[in-house]
Amino acid sequence: MVRSEAVSTPTKKKKKSKSLEVRKSKCSKSKEKSSATNSSATSISKRKKKSNKKAAVVDDGCTGGLKLLKRHTVTMASLTKAQVLKDPLEVELDQHGDPLDANGSNLQSYTGVLARTKVPINIESWPKVGKLLKNTIWDTILESFDLEPSERKMVIKSAGVKWREFKSRLTCQYVLPYIDDPESLKFPPDDYRFITPDVWKDFVKSRLTPEFLEKHEKQRERRLQNQYNHRMSRKGYRGLKRELIKMGIPEEDIDRTLLWIKGHQGKNGEFRDEALMIVNERIEELREKQRNGEFTQEGAVDVLTAALKTPEHTGRVRGVGGYVACPNQYFSLPKRRKQSVTQSTRLSVRQIMFEEQKKMEERLKEKIGAEEREKIVAEEREKIVAEEKEKLTEEIREKILKEETEKIKAAQDAYCPRDRSDKIVPNSSPHGSLQLATRKQSPMRNGVCEMDICHRLVGPQ
Repeated sequence: MVRSEAVSTPTKKKKKSKSLEVRKSKCSKSKEKSSATNSSATSISKRKKKSNKKAAVVDDGCTGGLKLLKRHTVTMASLTKAQVLKDPLEVELDQHGDPLDANGSNLQSYTGVLARTKVPINIESWPKVGKLLKNTIWDTILESFDLEPSERKMVIKSAGVKWREFKSRLTCQYVLPYIDDPESLKFPPDDYRFITPDVWKDFVKSRLTPEFLEKHEKQRERRLQNQYNHRMSRKGYRGLKRELIKMGIPEEDIDRTLLWIKGHQGKNGEFRDEALMIVNERIEELREKQRNGEFTQEGAVDVLTAALKTPEHTGRVRGVGGYVACPNQYFSLPKRRKQSVTQSTRLSVRQIMFEEQKKMEERLKEKIGAEEREKIVAEEREKIVAEEKEKLTEEIREKILKEETEKIKAAQDAYCPRDRSDKIVPNSSPHGSLQLATRKQSPMRNGVCEMDICHRLVGPQ
């Protein structure tokens, strides 16, 4: 029993202690909850105040122009760290000088930022941008990235492309849609606050000239003629090639035809347009013929060129990317010999003279042909006139002969009536006169023979 009591007493105490602990824990939890709610409320109020302060700051810097973008400016912490620690990031490049990996994409993004912010948009074209601005871009890039001097050309070229794209975006999204709303064009876009009002004013003025609008319309119509729109987003053909290599496709099996097909397919391998499906069928047919030896590449005419049925452009190669700008280099075509200025001018002058001589020969041929045609027409006219004259003379002769015959008949009837046996025989004289032939001796009339009378009327035989 003692043991039981002894055992029972501590159990009761333990129960009491547990209840107390539970009560204390509940109270402490409630206090913690209240303190948490209070702290959360205070933190929310602080956040609201901070957001209000930020909003006030943002509103103070508002340009008063259009705001079309939903996203805000993005800070690149890795670049800031590299600049502060003076530890530039290493960038891996491929054989064509194209940046790879994450640092490569950061390099491309940062190059675009510098091109937009450092180079004013009121400059007419990239070649007219001064060397000082281009050097500034290159020096700023070197603060964050470890690049060789030979890679400067790649960076500046990329900056020029991104600067032109930025100007095109501003034109198509912030200027041309608001031509009829001058108030919207007074101030720079609020999305790009680094654009000063003077630069924006010059840019808008240059975009509203009749010459630029005409050029823009021509380029828009030319762009609409493009039937085959790619679906590669920012990666381009070079990024697509890296993806295919990662998927396990051997690099030697990846040609520009495969890249062109994959670049125009969707994620599931489907084609959006019927024209693309037709080109894909042609490519498959030509590949089959190439495997069977029925089709061989001749110069720049390979499977892709034959399927598209259009020749390659002189300044780019389809299905390869921007790093190849010379078809002769890609297709291993023979290079043209370099010529001096005098040789080129001589050749151009000779070409011009040859073309002028050709034109003159064509004009002479046309002139000679016209003269010959006129001569032939004149001869034909003369022939027709001569024939008509002959016809008229024959008709006149027949008419005169008929009239003379009638006169002779009348004279014969009046002065020398004849017997039934008499007949009029045509004379063989050129005058066409007639002679009277009688079988009997003609009678005398007043001592004169009637034959004499008729002979005088008719003429000598």
